[in-house]
This record gives sequence, structure tokens and C-alpha cells, in this order.
Amino acid sequence: MFQKFSKPSVRLRVAAFALILLYKLVSVSGMALAQETVETDHLGETRQTKTVDESRIFEYERLSMRAGAWQFYPDISTELQFSDNIFYSDNVKESDIITVIEPTLRVSYNRPDQIVDLFVKSRNGIYADNTAENYSNNMVSVNFNQEVSRGFDIRAKSSYSRAHKDRNSEDSLESIAEPTRYTHYNTILDLTYQKGRYGITTGIEWQHYSFSNTDGVIMATVINNDRDRDEWYARLGLQYDINRDYQAFVKTEINRIDYERPDYIVASADYVGVKRDSSGFNILAGARFNPTPLIRADLGIGYLEQSYDDPSLDGIDGIAIEASADWNISPITTVSAGLYRSVKETAATGSSGFVSTQSYIRLAHKFRRNMKLSVFSEYETNSYEQITRDDDISGIGFALNYKLNRSTGMIFEYRYDRRDSSIKALDYTRSLFTVSLKYQF
Repeated sequence: MFQKFSKPSVRLRVAAFALILLYKLVSVSGMALAQETVETDHLGETRQTKTVDESRIFEYERLSMRAGAWQFYPDISTELQFSDNIFYSDNVKESDIITVIEPTLRVSYNRPDQIVDLFVKSRNGIYADNTAENYSNNMVSVNFNQEVSRGFDIRAKSSYSRAHKDRNSEDSLESIAEPTRYTHYNTILDLTYQKGRYGITTGIEWQHYSFSNTDGVIMATVINNDRDRDEWYARLGLQYDINRDYQAFVKTEINRIDYERPDYIVASADYVGVKRDSSGFNILAGARFNPTPLIRADLGIGYLEQSYDDPSLDGIDGIAIEASADWNISPITTVSAGLYRSVKETAATGSSGFVSTQSYIRLAHKFRRNMKLSVFSEYETNSYEQITRDDDISGIGFALNYKLNRSTGMIFEYRYDRRDSSIKALDYTRSLFTVSLKYQF
């Protein structure tokens, strides 16, 4: 009359118990991470404001070396890279293994109304076979923040770097026997004042570039110092806090770019080409907002223009865009995206400059408190003025970041890059694999 059921097997019981345990562990991990990415505002309402990259796990946070108000953060990282196309060229495709050693030191001085940061970094690349590609990039910077009074802040930054242009840079030539090296100086001063709902920001910036001549493959020397220049910028921004979540803004920037000498003409063996001095401006209007506790965005659109002193160089104008957004899909997953459009300098013969439109989308997910996966896609279009050259540059990849403890972490990375140009000699594809180990003292 009644059907007789057999008892569950031992294997089935163990499998069921394992599934329940796994579910509990994932749930608890997600809840713990959620607590670390959710904050309460001044009204006591719960608002998730931190992305996965911004959230911090206390037991994996590095500790500083202290001496009074001074904090010291020394670390060193070692990378092992494999590139299947170190020259970024489909015509001369060669692979190599690169060892990168990067020591850094950050020194910070903190007071309630003042912060001073000193940052020193040296990035050194050693190629296994193509030793002419070896590089040593060094940088030192100082940041200074001072709260003068309630709502009034001064921010200053000054930096020096000695670096090299990658082989895939817009003006890199196949005829050079080694990467182009340059020196860069940068100084910024910003003043910010906030009174109630209204805010104003003003600032100035100076940059100086000095390029070294390089050995050539065909010519004995490739001249690069006709790219030496000073760049000056002045900025003004106005903002209005509509409410806690929405802020409207208008900002403008003017610039002046002065080259030290005209273009070098190989046929004349002298600096008798065009002189690329120019002036320009851009203006943007937009808003910063958090429409929900899970989303924040910064959207600005406007107009840009760059005019050149030499009448043979055409001016450039068009739409200016600065937009970025972060969406916390869950407490442990964030999607970020951005879109930017600006005018950039070039040394391409016959061109005044180019308009660059850059976009990206990125997903970051924490599998565990100390393990994060990032997947990204990038796309860039460069449209050159006065010459027939348009570049489409794309990249995809991922990075797995694993922290062993407070001091030690590992990163596994892969990226694939591709350039499709109207000048076919500039096309390339490249794959780069990287394994890095970082130790923080």
C-alpha cells in the first residue's frame, strides 16, 4: 500500500552537506565584503559609495613605518613579462622576455589641516635578447595639500621624470635603433573654495618636455629635440550642489604651447620646418551625480579648439568630452566605463595635431577578500589633421590580483593590443603576459 523509499546514500549526504557549506561560505564572504563597501551618510542612511577597487580589507592593508607624524611606505616589485611583438610592428615581429624591477618609496606627513607626500619610483626593464631596448624610468614627485580655512584648500604638485616612449607611441618610428628617451617636468597649483552649495576651483599648470636624439637604423642619428616644448595651462571651474546627490559644473581651460625650435628637415640637415607653437581652449558643462546608492557618474560635454601660429598648420576644433561612471552591481562587483575626447600634439610631418577619442569598460570582481579579478576592454581612435592617417587602437585583457598577506601580493596579467591604421606599415598586434610579485616592507 505504501511505497518504500531507501535511505539516501552516504555519498549523496556528503555532497549535499558540501553544497550547503559552500553556499554558507559564499554568503558570509559576500556579506562581509558588503559591510566593507557600504557606508552611512550624515543622515544615517545606508549608501554604498565605494567601488571594489576602493574598498579596503583591514587584515590585508599594509602598515607604515612611523616616525612621529611621518609615515614611510617602501616596496619593491619584480615582473616577468613575455611579449610576442616588442617592436609593435607586423613588419618586424620579434618576441622577447623582459624582467622588470621597480622599487618605490612613499613618504607621507599628515596633520589635520596639512598633507605632504613624497613619491620616488624607479622602473627598470631588462630584455633577455634585445638589450638595446633596456630602459630605466625614474620619477620623483611632491604633493602638498593645505586647508587654509573652512572650505578653502590649496593643492600643489611638482614632479620630475626621466622616461622613454614606448614603441607603439603615435610618433615612434621603425627607423630608430632604440626607444626615444625624454625628460618631463610638471608643476600644478590649484585653489579650491566651497561656500554652502557653491564652489570654485582655479589653477595653473606648467609642463616641459625635452627629448633626446636616438641612434638610427638607416641614418646615424634620428633628431628628436625638435619636439622640445613648454606647455602652459590655466583652469577655472564653477560648481553648484543641487542636493546631496547631484552637482552641476562648468569648467574651462586655456593653453599655450611653445616649441623651442622648428621641425628638423633631413634633406636640409637643419631646423627649417614649421614651428608648432599654438594656443587653445576647451569648455565643458555637465554634472556629477549618484542617482542611486549603487551608481556614480561624472559627465561633461563641450567644445575644444586649438589654433597654430604657423599659417600652414590648420586649426582643430570639435566636441570635447569627459565622462566616467561606476556601477556597483553587487558589493563585490563593479563595472566602470569612460569616454574622453581631446587634442594631442604630434611630430608627424604635414600634420598640425590629432583628435583622440578614448573609451574603456572594466569589470572588477572580488572572489575572496584577498583575490580580485579585473577584465577590461579599451578602444581609441586618432584622427590626424591635414594628412591621410587614422588609427584605430583596441586592447583587451585581464588581471588577477592575489594578496598573500599584508606585505606580499601577486598579479597575473594578460593583454592583447591591436592597431589598424590607414597607413598599413603602422599596423600591429601584440600579446603581453605578465607575472609580478610585490613586497611591501
